[in-house]
Amino acid sequence: MSGLWSNIPGLWSGLSGLGNSSGFSSGSGLSPYGASLSLDFLSSTTLDSIITFTRSTTATFVGSNGLIQSAAINGPRFDYDPVTLAPRGLLIEEQRVNLLTYSDQFDFSPNWLKTNTIVTADATASPDGTTNADKLIGTSTAAGHQCQQTAVVTATLGTTYTFSVYLKAAEYEFAFIGINGTAFVAQPYISVNLSSGAVATTNGSPVSSSAVSAGNGWFRVTITGTTDVAAGTVSPDVRPSPDGVWANRNTAQDGVSGIFLWGAQAEVGVFATSYIPTVAATVTRAVDSASITGTNFSSWYNASEGTIVFSGDSSRTGSPVTRTFQFDDGTSNENIRSGNTSTLQVVDGNVTQANITTSPAIPFDGTVFKFASAYKANDFATVTTGAVTTDTSGTIPTVTQLSLGGSFAGGILSGHIRTFTYYPQRLTNAQLQALSR
Repeated sequence: MSGLWSNIPGLWSGLSGLGNSSGFSSGSGLSPYGASLSLDFLSSTTLDSIITFTRSTTATFVGSNGLIQSAAINGPRFDYDPVTLAPRGLLIEEQRVNLLTYSDQFDFSPNWLKTNTIVTADATASPDGTTNADKLIGTSTAAGHQCQQTAVVTATLGTTYTFSVYLKAAEYEFAFIGINGTAFVAQPYISVNLSSGAVATTNGSPVSSSAVSAGNGWFRVTITGTTDVAAGTVSPDVRPSPDGVWANRNTAQDGVSGIFLWGAQAEVGVFATSYIPTVAATVTRAVDSASITGTNFSSWYNASEGTIVFSGDSSRTGSPVTRTFQFDDGTSNENIRSGNTSTLQVVDGNVTQANITTSPAIPFDGTVFKFASAYKANDFATVTTGAVTTDTSGTIPTVTQLSLGGSFAGGILSGHIRTFTYYPQRLTNAQLQALSR
């Protein structure tokens, strides 16, 4: 039988129901490149039937046509780049709340307060392809021109908020966005060039900011700030500008020219997540969960040794921990997993057996990364690029399930899984390097 496996190295990927973990041994003759599980989320828009996927709310994503659309409750999201239309993989996100109401109805008062501005409703097609984006116009009053909403009153010093909004040039090619309110001593603001996407800090000290092309001339503009007052308001706002010069923000405008805007979101966290539409109340998007359990798991998993190859991206930093994958028994006592920059953590009997990080470490800025990790008693290894990092002491836990892009205890990817491949043996270090390229 061993000769069959060595002659047909890819056969494992098609035998999801064959055997169980007790049937493997290092001397079985299994081809080193014979994957027993191969999940490719770039080339499919349906999940393998062995995966259980849940999310208790609807959620948005970018479809293959580049437009924002909604996935049903418990519906997986296969996300695409809105400009190139290239697939990005399976989107896995944490729970978030959009604290703004009437998120794409800037004409709605009193929720959106217009100061020396006029909003023309439904002025152009938005990133969802519907003519529901508004136009923000500055009046001829020589004073601040802004459209803002008080999203929350916070009593917590040091809370980080991220405000994002989709903007597009109309007659004006510049805008300011910021987080106003009494919870900030110096409100963070940026200017954005809606032709190039260039951003620059104009006031305060944003934690971060960006303008990412959303296709058809739209940019999703984002600013993150941390409260420096123990109690106060958080009031995101948008301001049209003819020149992007902060010192000219109070100069009279012409009452006709402006910018287009759509899809505002304020959320607690250090980065923006997928758009959460709201109307009269705030809306929560639930966490995504993808797991493999029972015989769907034991049919391909080897309890004594194995290799994991993961590719994807993540924007997550901070708490909870970033997880690309986790094998466990439903507790924190038995784990094989990644954790933040550590691409292999092994816990047996609630005792850490291995905790190793590659160099360079995987990025958490939305950049695509890939790594390979392997486990076997007293023989652990992981690599992204370059040299393999090893640990030569430790035992192997007993696990019964796999979580993709998360864990039962709250760790989450907040990004995309492109591919996940499992080999039921500890591949050589040279093979790990080859697989991680």
